[in-house]
Amino acid sequence: MPSFWKNLVFILKVMAPLVKVLRLVDSEKKPNMGYIYEAMDKAKETIMKSFKNESKYKDVFAFIDKRWDI
Repeated sequence: MPSFWKNLVFILKVMAPLVKVLRLVDSEKKPNMGYIYEAMDKAKETIMKSFKNESKYKDVFAFIDKRWDI
């Protein structure tokens, strides 16, 4: 598979779960923080399962955790 398509698959595996969290946060009815934390945990779990290799998602999690702690 050419690198363009590999990169595209990587981006989709990372962004699809995160977009779900963003849609929850941006909805008309604002959810409690507990729901947001749960959604973020589920997103990270989904990303973990889609890669099955820690080295592939380790950098993504570092970025997510850095932004989440701000």
